[in-house]
Amino acid sequence: MFERTIYISILLGFFILSGIGIYFGNPKNVLWTDWITEKGRCVIVLANLLFLVLAFRQLFVWNVQVEGREIHLNRFLGLKKIVLEESDFISFTVELDKDPWWMKHPKTTIIVKIQTIQGKTTFNSSDYKSFDNTLTKLFSQNRELRVQCFRQISKLKAKSDI
Repeated sequence: MFERTIYISILLGFFILSGIGIYFGNPKNVLWTDWITEKGRCVIVLANLLFLVLAFRQLFVWNVQVEGREIHLNRFLGLKKIVLEESDFISFTVELDKDPWWMKHPKTTIIVKIQTIQGKTTFNSSDYKSFDNTLTKLFSQNRELRVQCFRQISKLKAKSDI
């Protein structure tokens, strides 16, 4: 979670600093629309929006922590929390999402959707550096579900030649 907080801070810092640069870079007598459209300055605005979207995307990723017999899921920098125990897991599904074949470097993403007593959560392998470790933490209290999940993932990987 610390890495995610630093990443969000850097992205928001870039957004704020470039916004300050846009504000002070404009002469007082020029309309904002004229100033932005000349010399390709609209790219600065688009870059700001892109970085803002990337920062908010990081807020939607679940952070998994194991504390004793409980599994803590945190989202939105800890504002949304779910505490799970072994008996809280109901079911899960594993899916593969493949990029279209015509893309330059198509990726295959593993998506695990978990149904618990407290609702449904989704884990996307592209959001984590080590997705296997995250799943191991998530299913640390329930060995049977962990084995089933990794078995389904390996079957899907074998079918899609990953």
